[in-house]
Amino acid sequence: GGTNDIKEHPWFQEVDWGRLARREIPAPLIPAQKQLGDTGNFDQYPETHEIYGDYVTPDAYREKFVSF
Repeated sequence: GGTNDIKEHPWFQEVDWGRLARREIPAPLIPAQKQLGDTGNFDQYPETHEIYGDYVTPDAYREKFVSF
């Protein structure tokens, strides 16, 4: 049933999907912002300074994404 399986689940029985799609349902919580881009509502974690990615193994898909 695709997305209808989720929409018809008892946990979502109170959701009016039409109103939600039309953006007529107000958000239950709008976090305060001190300025544009304020990240104060997110937890802080220590930086790991890890190097991401594998720079040793040749990229098998490099030719497929030349201008990417």
